[in-house]
Amino acid sequence: MVNTSFLAIPYDIFNLEGLTLSAKVLLAEIFSLSKLEGYCYASNEYLAERLNVSSKTVKNSLRQLKSCNYITIKLAKGSERSIYPNPSKIFTSAGKNLHTAEGKKGTGSRAKITHNNIIYNTNYNNNYKEHRFNSNTTDASYDLAELEKIV
Repeated sequence: MVNTSFLAIPYDIFNLEGLTLSAKVLLAEIFSLSKLEGYCYASNEYLAERLNVSSKTVKNSLRQLKSCNYITIKLAKGSERSIYPNPSKIFTSAGKNLHTAEGKKGTGSRAKITHNNIIYNTNYNNNYKEHRFNSNTTDASYDLAELEKIV
């Protein structure tokens, strides 16, 4: 079995405006690393290696995230630092991207994409569960082509 790790980027982070893609990916990695303690202490070199970018890209992305208040960086003794993500700022800002200035649900492409994704995911999940629990198979393996036929 292949040991694979991956980084999931929540749509709330992906939809933040005014950030480079590198900054969005870095923010998602900071969130991932901060799950247990609420902060991470990864060095620029570690983050650069993990994300396959240069240390300069990490430095610029951190500066961008800090200036938008998406993260707070606290320096400790020596060269140790702690990076705290600011979820209330991130998830509040991202929600605004899907609404018009009047605060009503947008009708643009982003709102339509969000609506369509919700409908698709709901239908797919319901059909998958129905197929899974009504199936006569005893093993947990399912043919992806079979699942896509019922969607």
